[in-house]
Amino acid sequence: MTVLLPYIASLGAFAAAFLTVIDAVARRRSNERKKELRQSVRIAGDDSALRGGLEEMVLSQVVGFSVRNPPSSFPDWLAGFARLRGATLANPLLKAGLVDVDPQSAALWQMRASLLAATAGLAAGLLVAPSISLPSCACAAALGWMALPWALKGRKSQRKRMLEQHVSEAVEVICLGLRSGLSFDRSLELYCSYFPTTVGRELETARQTWSTGLLTRETALRSLSAAYDSQVFGRMCDCIV
Repeated sequence: MTVLLPYIASLGAFAAAFLTVIDAVARRRSNERKKELRQSVRIAGDDSALRGGLEEMVLSQVVGFSVRNPPSSFPDWLAGFARLRGATLANPLLKAGLVDVDPQSAALWQMRASLLAATAGLAAGLLVAPSISLPSCACAAALGWMALPWALKGRKSQRKRMLEQHVSEAVEVICLGLRSGLSFDRSLELYCSYFPTTVGRELETARQTWSTGLLTRETALRSLSAAYDSQVFGRMCDCIV
């Protein structure tokens, strides 16, 4: 027992130092996030809030439409278009975090939005001046068609920003755990427990999948990296693999 005391004391010292540094890093990053948030609010102003509100409105409509209209309910003459357009929407939907939205249903919503906008543009043009009815119809149809790609692009950029602002913090804490003699999985588990950030939540979900044997570590991390349009996070996952 006396022989083990130095090792136990050393392990306790390492653990105490590790938790102390984690607490210090968490406080520092918390202060930095508060400053960044205040600065972003000052810069963005009402414009960003309006844009974000419109994006959320479009995406919520797409989600609701997808739930009410699964691909099995499409008529035959729409099925081909839905499959063709849905193939191009699958990756943007994944990057935007809408994994539960069927791409074919999203494609049908996009076509419907374009037709409704074209009808409204035609009616408005006829009311103002018949000579501008066709141009207004075409412009409105184009705006309705671009509403979904615009909203997906905004959501994708927002998720990327939220993720990347915590990547350096995650790398710092995990490397600190490895230098303290902990395994990678244990270091990752401690980071996810003490830092409830976007990176922490996503890595914890991935860690649970490979810990329970549902996926291999490489597959889980590759899938997680593919769900975000972030080269920084992708490089981090590559380094872990």
